[in-house]
Amino acid sequence: MIAFKGGRISAGGKRSGLGSGFGSLVSYLTQGKAGSPPNPERVAWVSYRNLDGISDPTLAARLMRAHAEENPRVERPVYHFGLSLSPGEHLTPEQWNAAVDRVLARMGLAEHQAVVMAHGDTDRDHVHIVVNRVGEDGRAWDPKRDMVKAYEAVHEIESEHGLRRTGEPAFAPPDLSPGAHQEARRTGQQPLADRVRQEGGLALAQATSWRDLDERLAARGFRLEGAERGSGVVVSDGVRRASLSH
Repeated sequence: MIAFKGGRISAGGKRSGLGSGFGSLVSYLTQGKAGSPPNPERVAWVSYRNLDGISDPTLAARLMRAHAEENPRVERPVYHFGLSLSPGEHLTPEQWNAAVDRVLARMGLAEHQAVVMAHGDTDRDHVHIVVNRVGEDGRAWDPKRDMVKAYEAVHEIESEHGLRRTGEPAFAPPDLSPGAHQEARRTGQQPLADRVRQEGGLALAQATSWRDLDERLAARGFRLEGAERGSGVVVSDGVRRASLSH
Protein backbone atom coordinates (compact mmCIF):
# COMPACT_ATOMS: atom_id res chain seq x y z
CA MET A 1 0.00 0.00 0.00
CA ILE A 2 1.24 3.48 -0.84
CA ALA A 3 -0.36 6.15 1.31
CA PHE A 4 -0.37 9.74 0.08
CA LYS A 5 -0.09 12.46 2.68
CA GLY A 6 -0.04 16.21 2.09
CA GLY A 7 1.97 17.87 4.86
CA ARG A 8 1.31 21.09 6.69
CA ILE A 9 4.25 23.50 6.46
CA SER A 10 3.42 26.91 7.86
CA ALA A 11 1.22 27.76 10.82
CA GLY A 12 -0.48 30.48 8.78
CA GLY A 13 -1.31 28.28 5.80
CA LYS A 14 -5.01 27.51 5.37
CA ARG A 15 -4.62 24.41 3.24
CA SER A 16 -2.83 21.20 4.04
CA GLY A 17 0.21 20.80 1.83
CA LEU A 18 0.97 24.48 1.20
CA GLY A 19 3.59 26.64 2.89
CA SER A 20 6.07 29.47 2.40
CA GLY A 21 9.42 28.28 3.79
CA PHE A 22 11.54 26.05 1.56
CA GLY A 23 14.57 26.34 3.83
CA SER A 24 12.80 25.63 7.10
CA LEU A 25 10.97 22.60 5.70
CA VAL A 26 14.08 21.10 4.08
CA SER A 27 16.03 21.70 7.29
CA TYR A 28 13.37 19.93 9.34
CA LEU A 29 13.18 16.98 6.94
CA THR A 30 16.97 16.72 6.97
CA GLN A 31 17.76 17.28 10.65
CA GLY A 32 14.51 16.96 12.59
CA LYS A 33 13.46 19.35 15.33
CA ALA A 34 15.84 22.16 16.22
CA GLY A 35 18.12 21.05 19.04
CA SER A 36 17.49 17.35 18.52
CA PRO A 37 20.58 15.11 18.41
CA PRO A 38 21.84 14.20 14.92
CA ASN A 39 20.40 10.99 13.53
CA PRO A 40 22.54 9.53 10.72
CA GLU A 41 19.71 7.16 9.78
CA ARG A 42 17.13 9.93 9.28
CA VAL A 43 17.95 10.58 5.61
CA ALA A 44 18.50 7.47 3.50
CA TRP A 45 18.91 9.26 0.15
CA VAL A 46 17.97 12.46 -1.68
CA SER A 47 17.16 13.11 -5.35
CA TYR A 48 16.27 16.25 -7.29
CA ARG A 49 13.95 17.33 -10.10
CA ASN A 50 14.65 20.21 -12.49
CA LEU A 51 17.55 21.40 -10.34
CA ASP A 52 20.47 20.64 -12.65
CA GLY A 53 23.83 20.10 -10.96
CA ILE A 54 22.44 20.31 -7.43
CA SER A 55 23.50 17.72 -4.86
CA ASP A 56 22.78 19.59 -1.62
CA PRO A 57 19.21 19.98 -0.27
CA THR A 58 19.99 23.27 1.47
CA LEU A 59 21.22 24.81 -1.79
CA ALA A 60 18.22 23.34 -3.60
CA ALA A 61 15.91 25.09 -1.13
CA ARG A 62 17.65 28.42 -1.79
CA LEU A 63 17.32 28.05 -5.54
CA MET A 64 13.66 27.11 -5.22
CA ARG A 65 13.06 30.17 -3.05
CA ALA A 66 14.85 32.42 -5.58
CA HIS A 67 12.75 31.07 -8.43
CA ALA A 68 9.51 31.40 -6.45
CA GLU A 69 10.31 35.05 -5.74
CA GLU A 70 10.04 35.74 -9.46
CA ASN A 71 6.28 35.60 -8.86
CA PRO A 72 5.80 37.59 -5.62
CA ARG A 73 2.03 37.18 -5.83
CA VAL A 74 2.38 33.52 -4.79
CA GLU A 75 2.31 33.68 -0.99
CA ARG A 76 2.69 29.92 -0.42
CA PRO A 77 4.95 28.50 -3.13
CA VAL A 78 5.88 25.35 -1.18
CA TYR A 79 3.95 22.15 -1.82
CA HIS A 80 4.90 19.19 0.36
CA PHE A 81 3.57 15.66 0.31
CA GLY A 82 4.69 12.21 1.36
CA LEU A 83 4.36 8.66 0.06
CA SER A 84 4.49 5.84 2.61
CA LEU A 85 4.46 2.04 2.37
CA SER A 86 2.89 -0.40 4.80
CA PRO A 87 5.21 -2.13 7.30
CA GLY A 88 7.04 -4.99 5.60
CA GLU A 89 6.75 -3.50 2.11
CA HIS A 90 9.81 -2.05 0.40
CA LEU A 91 10.85 -0.32 -2.81
CA THR A 92 14.39 0.31 -4.01
CA PRO A 93 15.54 3.92 -4.48
CA GLU A 94 15.19 3.42 -8.25
CA GLN A 95 11.62 2.17 -7.83
CA TRP A 96 10.79 5.02 -5.45
CA ASN A 97 12.13 7.62 -7.87
CA ALA A 98 10.14 6.14 -10.74
CA ALA A 99 7.02 6.13 -8.54
CA VAL A 100 7.55 9.75 -7.51
CA ASP A 101 8.03 10.77 -11.14
CA ARG A 102 4.75 9.12 -12.09
CA VAL A 103 2.84 10.79 -9.26
CA LEU A 104 4.34 14.19 -10.09
CA ALA A 105 3.44 13.77 -13.75
CA ARG A 106 -0.15 12.79 -12.94
CA MET A 107 -0.47 15.87 -10.72
CA GLY A 108 0.94 18.17 -13.40
CA LEU A 109 4.22 18.81 -11.56
CA ALA A 110 6.71 16.97 -13.77
CA GLU A 111 8.37 20.20 -14.93
CA HIS A 112 8.52 21.83 -11.48
CA GLN A 113 11.55 21.99 -9.20
CA ALA A 114 11.42 19.35 -6.47
CA VAL A 115 13.49 17.66 -3.77
CA VAL A 116 12.75 14.02 -2.91
CA MET A 117 13.99 12.83 0.48
CA ALA A 118 13.74 9.26 1.77
CA HIS A 119 13.73 8.72 5.53
CA GLY A 120 15.15 5.59 7.12
CA ASP A 121 14.34 6.21 10.78
CA THR A 122 10.91 4.55 11.00
CA ASP A 123 9.44 1.07 10.45
CA ARG A 124 7.86 2.25 7.19
CA ASP A 125 9.55 3.02 3.90
CA HIS A 126 8.54 6.58 3.07
CA VAL A 127 9.65 9.58 1.06
CA HIS A 128 8.92 13.31 1.30
CA ILE A 129 8.60 15.48 -1.78
CA VAL A 130 9.07 19.26 -1.59
CA VAL A 131 7.84 20.97 -4.77
CA ASN A 132 8.03 24.54 -6.03
CA ARG A 133 4.50 25.49 -7.07
CA VAL A 134 5.94 28.21 -9.31
CA GLY A 135 6.76 26.68 -12.70
CA GLU A 136 9.23 27.73 -15.37
CA ASP A 137 6.56 29.96 -16.89
CA GLY A 138 6.14 31.80 -13.58
CA ARG A 139 2.63 30.48 -13.02
CA ALA A 140 1.58 28.82 -9.79
CA TRP A 141 0.35 25.22 -9.88
CA ASP A 142 -3.19 24.73 -8.54
CA PRO A 143 -3.37 21.93 -5.91
CA LYS A 144 -7.08 21.32 -6.48
CA ARG A 145 -7.90 17.59 -6.40
CA ASP A 146 -4.29 16.75 -5.58
CA MET A 147 -5.10 13.55 -3.68
CA VAL A 148 -7.46 12.31 -6.40
CA LYS A 149 -4.81 12.77 -9.08
CA ALA A 150 -2.06 11.27 -6.93
CA TYR A 151 -4.04 8.14 -6.14
CA GLU A 152 -4.70 7.53 -9.84
CA ALA A 153 -0.96 6.93 -10.17
CA VAL A 154 -0.60 5.26 -6.76
CA HIS A 155 -3.05 2.47 -7.58
CA GLU A 156 -1.16 1.70 -10.80
CA ILE A 157 2.15 1.56 -8.91
CA GLU A 158 0.69 -0.70 -6.21
CA SER A 159 -0.49 -3.18 -8.85
CA GLU A 160 2.83 -3.18 -10.71
CA HIS A 161 4.90 -3.85 -7.57
CA GLY A 162 2.52 -6.29 -5.91
CA LEU A 163 1.79 -3.96 -2.99
CA ARG A 164 -1.40 -4.17 -0.96
CA ARG A 165 -3.91 -1.82 -2.53
CA THR A 166 -4.91 1.23 -0.51
CA GLY A 167 -8.11 0.50 1.39
CA GLU A 168 -7.73 -3.28 1.48
CA PRO A 169 -8.26 -4.75 4.98
CA ALA A 170 -5.20 -6.40 6.54
CA PHE A 171 -6.67 -7.40 9.90
CA ALA A 172 -9.55 -9.09 11.68
CA PRO A 173 -12.13 -6.61 13.03
CA PRO A 174 -11.53 -5.94 16.76
CA ASP A 175 -14.18 -5.55 19.43
CA LEU A 176 -16.08 -2.40 18.46
CA SER A 177 -18.98 -0.25 19.51
CA PRO A 178 -22.32 -1.14 17.82
CA GLY A 179 -22.01 1.71 15.30
CA ALA A 180 -18.39 0.95 14.53
CA HIS A 181 -19.18 -2.75 14.25
CA GLN A 182 -21.86 -1.99 11.65
CA GLU A 183 -19.37 0.12 9.69
CA ALA A 184 -16.77 -2.65 9.81
CA ARG A 185 -19.30 -5.24 8.62
CA ARG A 186 -20.48 -2.95 5.80
CA THR A 187 -17.04 -1.91 4.53
CA GLY A 188 -14.83 -4.81 5.61
CA GLN A 189 -12.43 -2.26 7.10
CA GLN A 190 -11.44 -1.31 10.59
CA PRO A 191 -12.93 2.11 11.49
CA LEU A 192 -10.36 4.77 10.73
CA ALA A 193 -10.40 6.28 14.24
CA ASP A 194 -9.58 2.87 15.71
CA ARG A 195 -6.86 2.29 13.14
CA VAL A 196 -5.23 5.65 13.91
CA ARG A 197 -5.29 4.89 17.65
CA GLN A 198 -3.78 1.47 17.00
CA GLU A 199 -1.07 2.50 14.51
CA GLY A 200 -0.51 6.14 15.43
CA GLY A 201 -1.12 6.18 19.17
CA LEU A 202 2.58 6.54 19.96
CA ALA A 203 2.89 9.41 17.48
CA LEU A 204 -0.03 11.21 19.12
CA ALA A 205 1.52 10.72 22.55
CA GLN A 206 5.06 11.77 21.66
CA ALA A 207 4.51 14.62 19.17
CA THR A 208 5.62 18.03 20.45
CA SER A 209 4.17 20.22 17.68
CA TRP A 210 1.76 20.08 14.74
CA ARG A 211 4.68 19.71 12.34
CA ASP A 212 6.14 16.90 14.45
CA LEU A 213 2.75 15.16 14.51
CA ASP A 214 2.44 15.58 10.73
CA GLU A 215 5.83 13.95 10.26
CA ARG A 216 5.10 11.04 12.60
CA LEU A 217 1.67 10.31 11.13
CA ALA A 218 2.98 10.64 7.56
CA ALA A 219 5.39 7.79 8.26
CA ARG A 220 2.35 5.66 9.09
CA GLY A 221 0.32 6.62 6.03
CA PHE A 222 -1.96 9.28 7.53
CA ARG A 223 -2.43 12.99 6.80
CA LEU A 224 -3.93 15.77 8.89
CA GLU A 225 -6.49 18.07 7.32
CA GLY A 226 -8.20 21.17 8.66
CA ALA A 227 -8.35 24.92 8.14
CA GLU A 228 -7.16 25.65 11.68
CA ARG A 229 -4.89 23.47 13.76
CA GLY A 230 -6.67 22.47 16.93
CA SER A 231 -10.12 23.26 15.54
CA GLY A 232 -12.01 20.80 13.37
CA VAL A 233 -8.89 18.84 12.45
CA VAL A 234 -9.47 15.48 10.81
CA VAL A 235 -7.11 12.62 9.98
CA SER A 236 -7.27 10.84 6.62
CA ASP A 237 -5.77 7.68 5.17
CA GLY A 238 -6.31 9.05 1.66
CA VAL A 239 -9.69 7.36 1.35
CA ARG A 240 -11.55 7.95 4.62
CA ARG A 241 -11.61 10.80 7.14
CA ALA A 242 -12.20 10.84 10.90
CA SER A 243 -12.21 13.57 13.53
CA LEU A 244 -8.84 13.80 15.26
CA SER A 245 -10.63 14.27 18.59
CA HIS A 246 -12.09 10.77 18.17
